[in-house]
Amino acid sequence: IKWDGMVQTVPAKPRTLRPVFNQPFFFPVRFVNEKKLLDAKNRNVLKEELKSKGLVEIEVWDDDDTSADQMGVTSVDVAFLLDTKTKAVRSLATAGTKQKKNKEEEDEDEEEREARLKKLQGLKKPHEVRIYTADKEELVGVASAGAQKPIIYYEVYFCPDFPEDVRCSQQAQEKSGEWNAKKIEWNR
Repeated sequence: IKWDGMVQTVPAKPRTLRPVFNQPFFFPVRFVNEKKLLDAKNRNVLKEELKSKGLVEIEVWDDDDTSADQMGVTSVDVAFLLDTKTKAVRSLATAGTKQKKNKEEEDEDEEEREARLKKLQGLKKPHEVRIYTADKEELVGVASAGAQKPIIYYEVYFCPDFPEDVRCSQQAQEKSGEWNAKKIEWNR
């Protein structure tokens, strides 16, 4: 996984043709001046800062004893994540895992649940986040010798999420393009 100049990997899964990793990755979002970027009047600067970090790239490799072959690549633009309306509750400590409820949690009402969740801190603290989910997405970039193309499932989200008005809609991207064209014209 690559994003914003950072790379993270997982250990190979030996002797399987259908590996399941269920591996969370944490990439810190680095800004020059976070407080200024999160200020409401600087939302456009924040959007441009996030877009400048590039795509989240996922590479899948087949690692044998004698060779390592790339199975394929996929990527997601952070703009998709910021524009999605799909939300879910996630925490950094439970990323990528299904949490099992104990008997007490199943019997609690909404008010008791809220009180329990407020006590959680740090990595365990749940956040409602916008989430981009790729389900059975085909990996691209490598011709598959078999009949089946390699597929991948993954989720991408910011935890905690950015404010709701931070979006990279097509209209915003077009305005950004207009601005870049004017900047190029000015610098001639």
